[in-house]
Amino acid sequence: MSLNVEDLIPLLKAMMYSPRWNNLRLMLNYISKSEEVYQYKLNKFLPSSYRTVLRLLHFLEKFGFVEIVRTEPSSKHGKDKNVWRLTEKGTALLRLLS
Repeated sequence: MSLNVEDLIPLLKAMMYSPRWNNLRLMLNYISKSEEVYQYKLNKFLPSSYRTVLRLLHFLEKFGFVEIVRTEPSSKHGKDKNVWRLTEKGTALLRLLS
């Protein structure tokens, strides 16, 4: 799947001045190397807080670059754990950013 320039305009406008741009590239790269990723594992890989990881995941999901594959129950009876993967659109974005 190729990525249209029109798909990138809202993303670029939103991220143009963000210090999280590098985190976004790192996150996309890490997710692409794994077929599926638990959101809490991203926090350990990226140099940012868990809250920042969640914000970036939801931001990428909003534009269709990542998606939730499934949710699993928490072992501590808290919120369910989300498992994420890169979409074809996300893979195309990663190729453009690399």
